[in-house]
Amino acid sequence: MKIYTLGPDKSFSSLGAKKFLQNLAKNSPAQSKLPLLLGEGGGEVVLKNSFAEIWEILRENPENFAILPIENTSSSSVHENIDAIFENSEIKIFAEFFLQINLHLIGLKDGNAEKIREIYSHPKAFAQCKKFLKNFTGKIHFTDSTSQAAAIIREKNDPEIAFLGGKYLADENLEILAENIANQKQNFTRFVLVGSSRTKSGLENIPPDKGARGLKSTLIFETKHEAGALAKILTTISLLNGNLLKIESRPIPEKPHSYSFWIDIDLTGTPENLFEILAKNLHSLRIVGVYEQGKTFVI
Repeated sequence: MKIYTLGPDKSFSSLGAKKFLQNLAKNSPAQSKLPLLLGEGGGEVVLKNSFAEIWEILRENPENFAILPIENTSSSSVHENIDAIFENSEIKIFAEFFLQINLHLIGLKDGNAEKIREIYSHPKAFAQCKKFLKNFTGKIHFTDSTSQAAAIIREKNDPEIAFLGGKYLADENLEILAENIANQKQNFTRFVLVGSSRTKSGLENIPPDKGARGLKSTLIFETKHEAGALAKILTTISLLNGNLLKIESRPIPEKPHSYSFWIDIDLTGTPENLFEILAKNLHSLRIVGVYEQGKTFVI
């Protein structure tokens, strides 16, 4: 089974995907929540250059899966991926995990952080390091990934040029010039395993295990067009012991001044007919996924 994620090699996405799959591989088939994902010999991680390319692959073939970032504790949602899930009603979330990310300013070994005049990195890395960069007066250059930025620095071989990235990108020629420069020292990115509801892999029929980690659900819905409609839904969730973990809205293109909402709910203690109860009070309800609350990995 092919599982697509953002490359190139050693990007945060590729490292996170490999850690997630390695963790699954340690479980026996009886314990694993996604036994069909690995298959014979494990899933094949395929690296692509952009999120847009990955989403096009998912649209063309429902048997493909992807591991994609959707939000960060410092820079908020990864809007391109959140929007794609909103827009594609066939997309399901099968699993999640969190990646603790430490960002550094990295340059040539004879470089000096105070003399850097150009910095390369992914836009999200810049967003996560705004405080460090607030007095930086040089040029910034966006790249498709932090590992691509590292490759550019190696090629340019200029001690006054650096990039933002993880320590694993440092090598015999590159070293950390400034450590742990993210806005928040506890910097986490949430990743999800997504695929089509049309898949024939059997993955969509694997019931989540109600083990120690508990269950979580992602819902996308449109409220009825009446006063207090959203408040009523949130109150209902609360009264049914649902713990709201995330809420986000998007305008509905074909309905001016109307919005759809994304919510994540901790399902611990909620009734089995929670979704049925909510659906009765909504204009539309889409269950994007029910899955175990994700583990955290550190790189």
